[in-house]
Amino acid sequence: HKLDKATCGLLIVAKTQPALLNLSNQFRERKVKKSYTALVNGIPRINDVISLEEARALNVDATSDVPSVAPQSSDADADSTESSSTWNLIDDPLAGQTSVTVWRTIKSCRSINAQDGYLTLVDLKPKTGRFHQLRRHMAWVCECPIVGDNHYDGGLLKGDALAL
Repeated sequence: HKLDKATCGLLIVAKTQPALLNLSNQFRERKVKKSYTALVNGIPRINDVISLEEARALNVDATSDVPSVAPQSSDADADSTESSSTWNLIDDPLAGQTSVTVWRTIKSCRSINAQDGYLTLVDLKPKTGRFHQLRRHMAWVCECPIVGDNHYDGGLLKGDALAL
C-alpha cells in the first residue's frame, strides 16, 4: 500500500515478519480503517445520503472530532451547520471494480480563485482502495477535484501538492 507522490500522511511499516503478516491480514480482511481530509475545488455534489449508523455498518471509521457543516450554495450563509451524523455514499465502479467512498463536508468557504467561488474541506473514508479512488470520486462523481490535483482537476488551482 502506498500514498500518491504528492500526498502527505502516515505510513505503517512492519519491522518484523510476524508484524508484516499481521498487517497484511488486517488489510486483506479490511480491518484497517483509512481516513483522509481533503480540500476540494467547489461545493461537492451530494450523493446518496446515509446516516452515521449506515456508515458504520459499512465498516468505515465514520467518527471525527471535526464538526461537520452543511454544504453551501452560492447564496447560502457559510456558517450554517448540519448534524455530523450525516454522511454521503459514493458507490461508483472504477476500472470495472467495486469502489466505495463515504464522505462528508466539514466546512465550505468563499474563494475568488475556486470553482463556483467556494473551497470545501471534506472528510473522506474509503472502504475500498482503488487506484486514485478518492481523487477520481471527488472529481468525477462529486464534480469537485481535490485542490492541487494536476491530473483530475481540469486545469483549476494547480500546485505542487495535493490538498489531501
